[in-house]
Amino acid sequence: MKFTTQLRQENNSVWQQIFDCPFITGLTDGTLAPETFRYYFIQDNKYCVAFYDLHQKKLRLK
Repeated sequence: MKFTTQLRQENNSVWQQIFDCPFITGLTDGTLAPETFRYYFIQDNKYCVAFYDLHQKKLRLK
Protein backbone atom coordinates (compact mmCIF):
# COMPACT_ATOMS: atom_id res chain seq x y z
CA MET A 1 0.00 0.00 0.00
CA LYS A 2 1.25 3.48 -0.86
CA PHE A 3 2.14 5.75 2.02
CA THR A 4 -0.30 8.39 0.79
CA THR A 5 -3.12 5.83 0.62
CA GLN A 6 -2.38 4.77 4.16
CA LEU A 7 -2.42 8.39 5.38
CA ARG A 8 -5.72 9.01 3.60
CA GLN A 9 -7.32 5.93 5.17
CA GLU A 10 -6.05 6.78 8.64
CA ASN A 11 -7.51 10.29 8.36
CA ASN A 12 -10.79 9.45 6.70
CA SER A 13 -12.89 10.98 9.50
CA VAL A 14 -11.09 14.33 9.17
CA TRP A 15 -11.39 14.14 5.38
CA GLN A 16 -15.15 13.59 5.69
CA GLN A 17 -15.56 16.43 8.19
CA ILE A 18 -14.02 18.80 5.64
CA PHE A 19 -16.60 17.82 3.04
CA ASP A 20 -19.45 17.95 5.57
CA CYS A 21 -18.73 21.47 6.83
CA PRO A 22 -21.61 23.93 6.31
CA PHE A 23 -19.62 26.14 3.94
CA ILE A 24 -18.80 23.30 1.53
CA THR A 25 -22.26 21.73 1.63
CA GLY A 26 -23.91 25.13 1.14
CA LEU A 27 -21.59 25.94 -1.72
CA THR A 28 -22.25 22.65 -3.48
CA ASP A 29 -26.02 22.49 -2.96
CA GLY A 30 -26.65 26.15 -3.67
CA THR A 31 -27.86 27.14 -0.18
CA LEU A 32 -24.84 29.19 0.86
CA ALA A 33 -25.89 32.76 1.59
CA PRO A 34 -24.12 35.34 -0.59
CA GLU A 35 -22.94 37.29 2.48
CA THR A 36 -21.35 34.13 3.89
CA PHE A 37 -19.56 33.49 0.60
CA ARG A 38 -18.39 37.11 0.51
CA TYR A 39 -16.99 36.83 4.06
CA TYR A 40 -14.99 33.68 3.22
CA PHE A 41 -13.82 35.17 -0.07
CA ILE A 42 -12.48 38.28 1.69
CA GLN A 43 -10.69 36.14 4.30
CA ASP A 44 -9.17 33.88 1.65
CA ASN A 45 -8.00 36.90 -0.33
CA LYS A 46 -6.22 38.32 2.73
CA TYR A 47 -4.49 34.98 3.24
CA CYS A 48 -3.44 34.70 -0.41
CA VAL A 49 -2.02 38.24 -0.46
CA ALA A 50 -0.05 37.61 2.75
CA PHE A 51 1.20 34.26 1.42
CA TYR A 52 2.32 35.89 -1.82
CA ASP A 53 4.09 38.70 0.04
CA LEU A 54 5.90 36.21 2.25
CA HIS A 55 7.22 34.27 -0.72
CA GLN A 56 8.29 37.43 -2.51
CA LYS A 57 10.36 38.40 0.54
CA LYS A 58 11.95 34.93 0.61
CA LEU A 59 12.90 35.21 -3.05
CA ARG A 60 14.57 38.58 -2.48
CA LEU A 61 16.63 37.14 0.37
CA LYS A 62 18.22 34.52 -1.86
